[in-house]
Amino acid sequence: MMTMAVEATFHGKELSALEKLISERSEWLGENTKDSAVATAVAAVKSLQAETKVANPRDVVFDFGLATEAQAVWRRRGTADVSSEMGTKGSFRRAVLVSGHLVLKDGFINLSGKYIIGEQPSSVWFYRPKIATKQGSIDRGKYIYILARSEADALKWATDNAMRRIKVFKSLAKNIWYPVMRALNEGEKPTPPMESFASAAIDQNQSATQTVSDNTLTIEVENNLRYATLALKSGPTGVSLALQRAANKIAGRLQQAYKNNYFFFDPRKEPQTPFPEIVRKRKK
Repeated sequence: MMTMAVEATFHGKELSALEKLISERSEWLGENTKDSAVATAVAAVKSLQAETKVANPRDVVFDFGLATEAQAVWRRRGTADVSSEMGTKGSFRRAVLVSGHLVLKDGFINLSGKYIIGEQPSSVWFYRPKIATKQGSIDRGKYIYILARSEADALKWATDNAMRRIKVFKSLAKNIWYPVMRALNEGEKPTPPMESFASAAIDQNQSATQTVSDNTLTIEVENNLRYATLALKSGPTGVSLALQRAANKIAGRLQQAYKNNYFFFDPRKEPQTPFPEIVRKRKK
């Protein structure tokens, strides 16, 4: 049986309870130390996934307002040079100057028809969607500028667009844990199919590695999603709660294995529940 030193940490926090359970898994389930450590890490990640909520689209709020000035300009590619004339074909691209900030074409939405160079309309609105939380709000991206005939038209477009974006990224915080688990154990479920934008965000914001050096196993799990802890049902404190629940679940399996393997039951030798004060509410 493979044995090695194991140190369990999560974002710099020591997890002594999980370290003890890794040793007990080897004893009661017959696993080697590496397999026990990987299984414990996967259980911890599953608990974090279960603790992660899906944002409710009805909680979307907007930074929405009327721009004080808007002017169509052309910007030379790769430079800060601007011109009121089109210039040499291909060397300038359309941009919009709103309140002194240059916004590229893909950040400007025209709902009022053809936009004429040099025109200075007053009906330009800007917005940035956010998701409301108990701790504040989660920023969903950069400002978008809308040229529209009325504020109602602009707000309707902003609302519809924000809802579509949230649908594209729905369950992003929860699904980001799937590739982490598969990186630790190939037998775990793959990430459900998602839009390419969401898949790219998942690829860029998570990682999991396991290395063995000097007979010491190191498992590193990272979730770099900006609102990862806010997406937990209990906020940032949900990390500790999720890991405690994972430890209790592993202990429950070990207790059952002990009862199945020993005819003469001795409660003094039975694996103990590390966090008996944590009780998961059962659905009625």
